[in-house]
Amino acid sequence: MVTKKQIMNWASIGFGSDKNEPKMFEEKLDELLHQLETEVRDRTQDEIFRTLKQDKEINSVLPHPIDAIEFVMEQRELNQNDMIPYFGSKSRVSEVLNKVRPLSKSMIRRLMAGLEILAEVLIQEYELSQPKEDNHENMDD
Repeated sequence: MVTKKQIMNWASIGFGSDKNEPKMFEEKLDELLHQLETEVRDRTQDEIFRTLKQDKEINSVLPHPIDAIEFVMEQRELNQNDMIPYFGSKSRVSEVLNKVRPLSKSMIRRLMAGLEILAEVLIQEYELSQPKEDNHENMDD
């Protein structure tokens, strides 16, 4: 990196007889260096903010975990029986896909390894549906 002192030494070679030229040159150089530093700092800050904004936008458009699983199932033509190794049993597959049971850590690990679904997608919290109530219990007649 070239220093201000080196620039001043190089510039002094071309100075004429006016003794104020070096001082004026140094002042102008200081001004230009300040502008350059400000521009670099501002550009860097803009780039940081732009990157943060892009990260936030990416995170805000992550699919729902169950939607992601169902998408992969559709793309790979998998049915619920094919999902038993990831969930443990056919009833668990149904409960998870119907949002009655949350994904467990072991399910998430198996889905990540087997179906290559991103952890960021699978670990999102989501609301569970209420299980259907038995109609016989609600008969108050």
